[in-house]
Amino acid sequence: MTATMIGPPPGAPNKAGMIAAGGEPSQQLATTTIRPRILLVEDEFEMRRLLAEVLRKEGYDVTEAANGAEGVDQVLQSWRCGGSMEPFDLVISDVRMPGWTGLEILEIVATSGLATPVILITAFGTAETHVEAQRLGVIAVFDKPFELRSLVAAVREAVRGNALALLRRAKLPGPLRVKS
Repeated sequence: MTATMIGPPPGAPNKAGMIAAGGEPSQQLATTTIRPRILLVEDEFEMRRLLAEVLRKEGYDVTEAANGAEGVDQVLQSWRCGGSMEPFDLVISDVRMPGWTGLEILEIVATSGLATPVILITAFGTAETHVEAQRLGVIAVFDKPFELRSLVAAVREAVRGNALALLRRAKLPGPLRVKS
């Protein structure tokens, strides 16, 4: 996603006070790319590495957690007041992991008061798991094996739906135009 601040009005210098050739103010666009932050919680190393690589190539800022406890720690750190970390724009979590399960992570996120979407992935996708995940507010559950392009499409939709949070994080002055 790219947030674009429209340049200065005609007759005004740009931020650097530069005047374009010919004596006219420069009409440059100042563009800041906001990379959506994704927390990826997956205990299987190869799967975590593959998903992180694919998501990074798609332009996302991915934080990896190797188990449920690390995932919960990352979520809590990102929500601390005055912390240096920004909240995650999306959480992707495996369901069955040592320590905390993906459903428990989903419940923590759902009861936080923040509108962080969660996608779950599982090799043990029972009907009960899907029902419980839906009750807790999951936006998608992917049963392994799944197509990477389907997951990427769901990620893109989730981030697009969470675009206001991204714009608040941008902290850019002036009018904004959002591209996805």
